[in-house]
Amino acid sequence: MTGTDPWSSTASSDERRAAATLELALRRELLTLAALENAIAAAGEDAKSIDAVRKIEIAVETGLLHPTAVARLEREAAAQGSQDLTKTDPFDRLPVENWDRYELLDFIGQGGMGDVFRANDPRLGRTVAIKFLRRDDPDVVARFVREARIQSRVDHEGICPVYEVGEVGGHPFIVMQYVAGGALPEVRNRLGIREKAQIMADVAEALHAAHRLDLVHRDVKPANIMVELTPGGGWRPFVVDFGIAREIDTHDVTRTGAILGTPAFAAPEQLRGKTDEIDARSDIYSLGATLYWFLTGRAPFEGSFAEILDGQTLTGPTPPSHLDSAIARDLETIILKCLEIDRDRRYNSAFEVAEDLRRFLAGEPITARRGSLVYRLSKIARRHPVATTALAAVLIAGAAIATLDLRHRWQSARENAIAQGLLERVNTIEEFVRLSAMMPRHDTSPERLRVHSMIDEIRRDAKAMGEIGRGPSSYALGRIHLVLGEVDEAVDDLQTAWDSGFQNPEVATALGRALGRAYEKALRRTRHISDPELRRSSEEDAALTFRDHALQLLQFSGHSELESPALTQALIAYYEGRHAAGLEAASIAAVEAPWDWKIPKLSGDIHASSATRSAGDGDVQGALNHLGEAGKAYERALEIARSDADTMTALCLRWLLEMEVRERHGDGGDAAFNHAETACATARTTAPHDAGPWEATALLQWRRADNLNNRGLNPATAIASADEAARKAIEISPESAEGHHALGGSLMVAALNSASHGGDPELLMAQAIDHLEQAAGIEPSNPVIADNLGFAYDRRARYHLGLGVDPRLDLTQALTNYERALILSPGYANAHNNAGIAHLRRALWEHHSDLDPSAALDLAETSFNQALEINPRYAYAWINLGMSLRIRAQAELVRGGDPTEILVRARQAFDRGIPINPSLAYAHKERAILELIAAQTALDRGRAPGDTLARAATSVQKALEVNSSSAEAWQTSAEVHRLKAETLRQAGASPRNEVARGLADADRALKLNPASWQAMITSAALHLLEDPKAVIDARGLLESAIQTNPLAEHDAGPLRRECGGDQ
Repeated sequence: MTGTDPWSSTASSDERRAAATLELALRRELLTLAALENAIAAAGEDAKSIDAVRKIEIAVETGLLHPTAVARLEREAAAQGSQDLTKTDPFDRLPVENWDRYELLDFIGQGGMGDVFRANDPRLGRTVAIKFLRRDDPDVVARFVREARIQSRVDHEGICPVYEVGEVGGHPFIVMQYVAGGALPEVRNRLGIREKAQIMADVAEALHAAHRLDLVHRDVKPANIMVELTPGGGWRPFVVDFGIAREIDTHDVTRTGAILGTPAFAAPEQLRGKTDEIDARSDIYSLGATLYWFLTGRAPFEGSFAEILDGQTLTGPTPPSHLDSAIARDLETIILKCLEIDRDRRYNSAFEVAEDLRRFLAGEPITARRGSLVYRLSKIARRHPVATTALAAVLIAGAAIATLDLRHRWQSARENAIAQGLLERVNTIEEFVRLSAMMPRHDTSPERLRVHSMIDEIRRDAKAMGEIGRGPSSYALGRIHLVLGEVDEAVDDLQTAWDSGFQNPEVATALGRALGRAYEKALRRTRHISDPELRRSSEEDAALTFRDHALQLLQFSGHSELESPALTQALIAYYEGRHAAGLEAASIAAVEAPWDWKIPKLSGDIHASSATRSAGDGDVQGALNHLGEAGKAYERALEIARSDADTMTALCLRWLLEMEVRERHGDGGDAAFNHAETACATARTTAPHDAGPWEATALLQWRRADNLNNRGLNPATAIASADEAARKAIEISPESAEGHHALGGSLMVAALNSASHGGDPELLMAQAIDHLEQAAGIEPSNPVIADNLGFAYDRRARYHLGLGVDPRLDLTQALTNYERALILSPGYANAHNNAGIAHLRRALWEHHSDLDPSAALDLAETSFNQALEINPRYAYAWINLGMSLRIRAQAELVRGGDPTEILVRARQAFDRGIPINPSLAYAHKERAILELIAAQTALDRGRAPGDTLARAATSVQKALEVNSSSAEAWQTSAEVHRLKAETLRQAGASPRNEVARGLADADRALKLNPASWQAMITSAALHLLEDPKAVIDARGLLESAIQTNPLAEHDAGPLRRECGGDQ
């Protein structure tokens, strides 16, 4: 069989589908190129001369790929449109030619950040492996070099040694020992169970050597374990690819908080982005998952990210012996202990794993034990809570009753004695923090550092007390974190206290308050979600995660002496959404404790939530009234606590909310922004150590930059401020999803602004996408981040479309993220709208490529209509629906059909959307283009355009009133004058004045954006109307348009023929 280019026009659909499937399998690292090449060679064939269909057949025949995996990959590749998008040959990747230091021999495979080649070292006469970095991002280069540093620190025969780090031809590289065998997928089918257990015991020892240096690999998987035959006929494994390893308790260039690692082999804490929980036991989970795969041929959990996460949490792994009855019970026990979802139930060290594997090989008893009956019941209960409750109660209660009372009384007495001593220290610290907040405005960092030193003392004392002191000390630490505003830490410590059995009304109150603060924090973020359905579902998620448990605890704590009953009732009412009752209770609490600034702050929070509710109902004035009351309440709180950064941040966000409300209804929100900027600056001055004020500032400045850019004003200052604040938030808290989200968003605004003025936004767009990807990794369940990541890919697709570059790869990425957002929140109207835009973008590509855009337009209009079903007052969706119908009308004209009925439907969509938000410049511009199509249709058919040109002129004038810096609007205005001139010419009148106005507008568009190929074509047409002999000027403009964007040929073709330039 002769190999052909799978992307050529002669390649069959089967071959293209197979090529896309193969590329996806390689990207997912379900097999390696080296393993595939070896299998092809073993089959007596040449990888270069067979097609992708045969390659997949060989992969299946040799066990490299399972048929079900191939079927799943085929479906996914088809869904992503990979057959249209992938253009690289995975067997041709040599990055450097004629290198005098090393001789590159052939491609081996892919590592975490680079491509790996086998090479000859002529100086030392040895074969080496060289990894080249695939990207030139400075952060990625830093991580790449860091991989070499980390890997070279571990001196163990099972860690592949690093010989050299350098750069050649702009490619950073690492030189390592060449392992003559291959990765585990290449040898799996040649080994027996005992050989596999022996290899993994050696791997565990190698990982233990790394762990002893406080290094966690974080991506242990079959592809990262190489093996070679020893002279004695055994197998020697090497652990490779430390590209995402992390030094425990450090923060460096690694994307802390992102989901790093391969999902099928990553520990639960990695998949959830809980980087503070990642330690050696995370590698132990991956070690167990790899051994599971080594023995059974499949990972413990397979499928999508969500399916893997559900499997870990709900179903648990299928016991390996159920897949292969030859797997011994002890070996299965070792694997399942590694795969425990609870880190504390895994092996404590990789060395313990190695020891147990060696015990199994020697026929000795292993130390791992199956879970107890109660433990197994608890795991079943996660899946079947109702059915398990009664059975568990019967089994557990009988065994516990006999000893519970005596033990409880003794332990309670000891715990209370310890708690009493700790309580005095906690009260002192809380009073110290309160006094700091009530002092004149100042930087509170020194006080916070002092309190953290006290926290360290309590932790040391707690460790010395042992298990009996765990509950009281955790309670004390939680109280301190709570008063510092460190909500996540407070929840963790107070939950630990409660779970340890240290339960009383005071602990319930503290934990309820901490969970309530977490709920308030989540709720505060939802206030800036403009989509009503998404805001509602996000509020519901926050309620399920934090509020419901907080309410149970606060109601349980009825006899607590920590809070006044009125304040507790105010919190309960607020969390239950009973705002009026909450405000009434808060007013009573303020009389009882006039010194407590958190009471007026609570009133402010309640009013801010009421404002969000009113805005969502369309009651703008009601929202502004509540925001006014919120501001007064926050100011009252700040009169008491002049240095409380949390209240200042809340005031900043209150003004941001007013800015957003006013922007959505045609007001620029400038005054509200100025107030917000002042409040945020004060919060940063008071708490420069806290990520919160920096995150709020970044969000504020990002939204401001976006607003200014949409209004045609200069967003540079706001972009710079957002960039600085977001980077500071990330520096303080590398896991700040808000920081990465705002940084990605503001970089995308900078990119769009640059593109609109003829600049090259590629680098800015890449950086924006990178930070949004990091935010999505930290918070994979956040639909807003997923939607904005999709939007970033769509904006890049739009830019590429303007250059005539195929945008479909980015559009596929955009749709993937929109789909993820909709899985997380099916009622998210904005994601439906954005998905429609991506389909619309594809339709434009097809239309200008002389392809039929009907299918893409159908998908676009379906998405816009889904958005409008959710929110009938969604202005953007109406405008975008009108735009889709406008493109459909143009396509109908190209086919020679009558677009009249389509134009009527498009006009109706614009008429629905524009009155909802008349401040959208692009809406007026699109309406003008629609009327121009109607006018051109009439002229082409020998009819007068009627009032269509007047309507077009009115619409474009409105667009320019909203944004006078829009090159697109000025180009559309030039088109209006062009058609007016054409109408006059056909009527026998002079078009000179209209031509002059049109040329002036086209010139204005080109000054604003020198890359506006549409303005070049319009200018060429006007020159020909002014003087049919002006062929040279017109031809030059048309050539420039096509040079700027080859797709311009679709619109410029008729004029080029008129000029005689298309021979």
